[in-house]
Amino acid sequence: MESTLLVLTASPEQPRTASCLRVARTLRQAGNDVQVLLLQDAVLLATQRSAGGGNPLEQVLREGIRFLVLEDDLRLRGFGKDDLRDSAQLVTYRMAIRRMAEAGTGVKGCF
Repeated sequence: MESTLLVLTASPEQPRTASCLRVARTLRQAGNDVQVLLLQDAVLLATQRSAGGGNPLEQVLREGIRFLVLEDDLRLRGFGKDDLRDSAQLVTYRMAIRRMAEAGTGVKGCF
């Protein structure tokens, strides 16, 4: 199985975010292992919750796509680990870079 890491920096309401989530779903449906690294304002995506499942993240999560959230960017925006969705994993800069450098992982920017 091919592994892909998408790096997203855009805030949740930006068209680039919706585009990145579509790419993630397409790659996952093609059989790829997909993770999305959320940086800068994109970390806000992992804090959003909706009762009716209307959040664009909901469908992506149901398909098995995992989210990595940069801890420093989350903290700079006034949030902490307790504000994250259960499916999001908090990572440090070191962990994010290590993940990008893993053998067999394709890294794509969705800036």
